[in-house]
Amino acid sequence: MLFARQQPRQTAGNSYALFKFQMVVSVAHEICHFFTGFLTGTQRPFTPPDLAVEGFGNPTYGESGRWWEVQMFGGLLEFYENRNDPLGRRQAGIPYMLDDGTKSSPARQLSVNYVLDFIDGDFSFPARPASNMRPTTKGALQTASREVTELRPRRRNLVPPPSSPPRANTPSGSSSRPPSSWRRLPFLSSR
Repeated sequence: MLFARQQPRQTAGNSYALFKFQMVVSVAHEICHFFTGFLTGTQRPFTPPDLAVEGFGNPTYGESGRWWEVQMFGGLLEFYENRNDPLGRRQAGIPYMLDDGTKSSPARQLSVNYVLDFIDGDFSFPARPASNMRPTTKGALQTASREVTELRPRRRNLVPPPSSPPRANTPSGSSSRPPSSWRRLPFLSSR
């Protein structure tokens, strides 16, 4: 996202706006899971099976985030690779709206103008598909390209675990120093 913002407009195109749209939808999707868990109030909350979208969830539990996308936008939102994008694997991708999660689900490219209006605060629902693009299917999209989540390697596996300062031979939970003193910035340490 930051990389797209730092590129000249002629290189990045609408990528930064598309990334912002992705971020808004992703965060709202996850908040739906959080809120559903809060409302069910169980120790191990599952989404009620009534909040399901075909291709996601199972007879025991649903998929509240995907259900919300269908209610809000009129379909599921997924981004697929644009092989001609100069940003390569750092691209936002092409947004598509799908009826459900099955391979035979109709997929319509989302209007870029809809995304730009949305980012500018002009919210209208359901989302508008691009009028000049012919419909396809999720299966055809998966055959022709990849979801953008597959373009970037999972970097968290490559990052070494954070190290804590040595605690000498003190047992865990006890120390001669005040708790969490190792987390303080140097200029905030005790005098």
